[in-house]
Amino acid sequence: MLATPFIVTVLVPFVNTEPAPLVSQLPVLVNELLVSVTNVTMTGGTSGTITAAGSWTVAGNWDTSGAGSVFTAASSSVTMSGAAKTVKTLNASNGFGALTISGTVTAASATTLAGLLTVSGTFDTTATNYGLFVGGGLTVSGAAAVLRSNGSTVSVAGNVSVNNPAGYITSGGAGSWTVSGSWTNASTSASWNFASPITFNSSASQTMTFAVLPGAAAEFNDIAFNSGASTVTFTMATNRLIWSGTLSVQGGAGATTLATSNLTLTGGALTIGNGGVLTANASAVSASNVTMTGGASGTLTLTTGAWTVTGNWDTSGSSP
Repeated sequence: MLATPFIVTVLVPFVNTEPAPLVSQLPVLVNELLVSVTNVTMTGGTSGTITAAGSWTVAGNWDTSGAGSVFTAASSSVTMSGAAKTVKTLNASNGFGALTISGTVTAASATTLAGLLTVSGTFDTTATNYGLFVGGGLTVSGAAAVLRSNGSTVSVAGNVSVNNPAGYITSGGAGSWTVSGSWTNASTSASWNFASPITFNSSASQTMTFAVLPGAAAEFNDIAFNSGASTVTFTMATNRLIWSGTLSVQGGAGATTLATSNLTLTGGALTIGNGGVLTANASAVSASNVTMTGGASGTLTLTTGAWTVTGNWDTSGSSP
């Protein structure tokens, strides 16, 4: 039995079917589960509607930024496969369902999607620092995969996975990342450079597999675990954690725990705030300063682990 075709309504002046349609401006009805086009353009100031489902492959640029545009795509998957292409949307309400970047694509606006972002080519938010807001997970997939987030604000509601040793992420110190799922990083690339502060704030417990980078380089600058009202444990697996700035563990109404699984912690400052729990047990820990001075709560547990602290140690926080 044939699958029921979805209906895509696109406002375009013409459709060129050889070799691939160019979507731009008269009413066109596309009754296909698979859509392959060169450019997608919807830039009119009055109106224009694309309702998409199924799988789209776009070899050129994507621009649905027209002031009157309506792009509905929550159940669709778009793949941008071209080299030196751009993606631009009107606003967060007109974002993608799932998006795959298999070519070389730069953002020309903030990028919002409801589902999974897969980067198997290169995706660059540019020096304009366009935001990246991912409603699902983020996968940096394959040996050619590069995500450059510059100084952008990046939010990922699901899991982050870098699944190939040659893949990598770069981010600037002016940016910020928030990840609400797990972290799995197989990168061993010398090009890895993650300067943006990152916060893990999942409402459910997660397993964290950090990278082993060349020359014992730091994976992060500032890294925070803070699940707020949720009681959550982030459990390290397989590899050590190396950071260069500050590692902080803090909760809110619930307790946020970082459990090291006896793996090594190496970095700069270590701060345990109210509601934060660091279960280090037998881990070897090297830090500059250790601080636990909150007035409500904070817990540090170590058993047979060797600690090296080059700066100050202050665990004088009192509980009311």
